[in-house]
Amino acid sequence: MSCSTALPSPTSTRWTTPFACPLSAFPALGAVGGLQASAFFIAAGGQATLASQRIVYDPTTGIVRYDINGFAFAVNTLIVGLENLPANVTAADCVIIA
Repeated sequence: MSCSTALPSPTSTRWTTPFACPLSAFPALGAVGGLQASAFFIAAGGQATLASQRIVYDPTTGIVRYDINGFAFAVNTLIVGLENLPANVTAADCVIIA
């Protein structure tokens, strides 16, 4: 499934893992393939705390966001909303595609 950059409405469909992110839309992810573990972060509130953290999952909402610089919340982009608020989401659930 592809990434979305539109915020889902409360009635929209939410997706399950794994999810795919096109490198053209999220260039700071590096290269096509699996997401590096250091680029993934889980945080209530969905805010990265280190420059290396690019994909941030908020387990309280199920929202996965892309952070272009790894620490400035204002530049986050919605990627996907995960259904059932899974607690076990990891970098392995995100695949970077061309």
